Amino acid sequence: MKFIPFLLALSGAWQPLHAATLYSQLGAINNGWYSDASLPSPQALGDTFQATASWRVQSFGWRGVYTDNALPADSFAVNVWATGGDGLPTFTLALDPGAVTRTSTGTVTSWGWNIYEYSLALNQPLLLNPGNYVLEVQDNTPGSTANWAWLTAGGPRFLYHREGTWYAGDFGDPQFSIQGEVVPEPGVAGLVTLAGAAALRRRRRTPQ
Repeated sequence: MKFIPFLLALSGAWQPLHAATLYSQLGAINNGWYSDASLPSPQALGDTFQATASWRVQSFGWRGVYTDNALPADSFAVNVWATGGDGLPTFTLALDPGAVTRTSTGTVTSWGWNIYEYSLALNQPLLLNPGNYVLEVQDNTPGSTANWAWLTAGGPRFLYHREGTWYAGDFGDPQFSIQGEVVPEPGVAGLVTLAGAAALRRRRRTPQ
């Protein structure tokens, strides 16, 4: 595994781009792991997350750095995988991604590499049932010689994807967030509708 360990001086917390945060995996950054299609042995990182209810996902956010502060007009391959009984990804879900935006955080690594926030808005929301999934992010900028690394915090092992096979990686949690909204349960939505209708009938019966 290729990695870039570093210490970090950060000012302020990373704020999600959307108010409705469904999932947030943040913390003190302790490492960065290459997730780049331009490596001699291309690899992609992924990490698990759990949808605790039915979700309508609208966007994803993550953080990363480029070696030697290179800053190409980058592009990313982002996938959401369903998982099998062993917790490893089995197949990708259909995404309708929009453009990825890149914003400088104004913070740097201990040796001066600039840290960037990335956000991917979906053209159509991704509907997830409750369960376990894997978010995969890989830089695939055509012709780039700058290696991109996904920043991680302390935590369980992440996953990495190489030559069509998923493996358990080293210690660290890739930092990312998921924005969207919780889909109400059908029974709850029905109760709300019935309660509203009952209240409307009562108002109509009230003498003027």
